[in-house]
Amino acid sequence: MPEPVPYPALPEPLTGDWMKSQAEEEARRLAEAFADDVEALDLQAAVHRLSGRSDEAVETWKRCLVLRPDFLRAYVPMISIARRKGDYAEAERLCRECLRLDPLQVEARGLLAAVLFEQGQYDAAIETVLAGYAIGAVDAEALFFQGQAYQKKQEHEKAAAALREAIRLEPNYTRAYYALSVSLSRLGRKEEAAEVRAKFRELQGREMAANAAILEVESEEFVRRTVASVFQRAGEIWATRGRSEDAERCWLFAAVLVPDDPAPRLKLGTLYQSLNRPGRVLGLLDELGPLELRDPELLRARGLLFLRSGRRNEAERDFRAWIEAAPQSADAYSLLAQTYLTMGHKKSEALRAADAAVRLAPTKENLLVLAVACAETGDRDSALRIAQQLLQRDPQSPEAHRLYEMLRGGNR
Repeated sequence: MPEPVPYPALPEPLTGDWMKSQAEEEARRLAEAFADDVEALDLQAAVHRLSGRSDEAVETWKRCLVLRPDFLRAYVPMISIARRKGDYAEAERLCRECLRLDPLQVEARGLLAAVLFEQGQYDAAIETVLAGYAIGAVDAEALFFQGQAYQKKQEHEKAAAALREAIRLEPNYTRAYYALSVSLSRLGRKEEAAEVRAKFRELQGREMAANAAILEVESEEFVRRTVASVFQRAGEIWATRGRSEDAERCWLFAAVLVPDDPAPRLKLGTLYQSLNRPGRVLGLLDELGPLELRDPELLRARGLLFLRSGRRNEAERDFRAWIEAAPQSADAYSLLAQTYLTMGHKKSEALRAADAAVRLAPTKENLLVLAVACAETGDRDSALRIAQQLLQRDPQSPEAHRLYEMLRGGNR
């Protein structure tokens, strides 16, 4: 029988300051429990920044880098804080250190281009973006600042090309449309410039309306969602370190903060299944079942909850929707095949799904599912060949050995 989920009550009125205080307290608990854990410290730094304490945030991220110098996640927020303060030397140093560790860090490269541009180093900004472009590591922001740098050098053909590429990557990039219209005007392409400027005005109008709507609800909604994401991430940290009760507490709080977001409840469902609390799982599934999900990760999570709870038809629905949303996902086909195999009467559908999974990713796990599907549809010879193939790949695989012995015994 479904059990009610013990969601906590929220105070009325629910204020941004109270929500931030809860996030600060949770981050403190984590940092005290795992003093040398960069994940816990990173979360604490993010909460410091949310509360407006950017200096404390930077010091905490610096501690992360002492503990783990290649902890790349610390760099971008530290760069952004330094840039906002006008400390361009520090922002540039952090950008270059991040890119030294990983040249494919797209956001750091875009920030470096911005920092160089803002210091008047136009050639250096252009070269930074060209270097990223050569390795496929640029975003629209980097290309925008490259275009701006070309404009400063009066090279408007190159500026227009960079800005068009920025718009291709981000079709609603308002500032890029305005900058492009400037270069087109300077090149004498008046009609084209007018069309681009009209698009800029359209996007600018949308942005102003959206910003006005945001200001109406002020940051209460922003804070609510940000704090919920803090608690969701805190729950993940607690869970991976074996603290199930703390993980549950965090995900319950996140779920009541953002009742329209299924992610915390899906986390809770997975946790309750691992703790053998089927009543709680069923209670959550009653809440989650009617929701129309489109995100592949959410469909995967809910489908697994349904499958492990024996609700195979609903699991099938979610895995098929997952395939529709992400047709190249081998995992989706594999889980759909496993669902069909548990149904008993959909063996041919299982074989087709398992074959699709192997075509996309011939992993050991997918081959095992295909072998079982072959055996279930009466093609034991193919199943045996797959088992032999798996044993050649990994002679120590217990799953392949069990499958091979079972099939060989059945063929005698």
